[in-house]
Amino acid sequence: MKDRVIEAKRKAKETYDSASDYIDHRALGFWAKYGRETVERLSLRPGSKVLDVCCGSGASAIPAASIVGCGGRVIG
Repeated sequence: MKDRVIEAKRKAKETYDSASDYIDHRALGFWAKYGRETVERLSLRPGSKVLDVCCGSGASAIPAASIVGCGGRVIG
């Protein structure tokens, strides 16, 4: 069992490492658009608290943080 967990972690690391060079690639620009649009629908206010599950590169977390401001909190 332990060997399978180690192997799964190794594969996950390799996958994320290989994709990290492309996270800001123009073809992936839709993430920023839809992340921003998702946050706009939430009616967040300054001081709000946000949990962004599966935040990836922060396409939703970053716009949320700009809305909630210093008095709020965004956890990704």
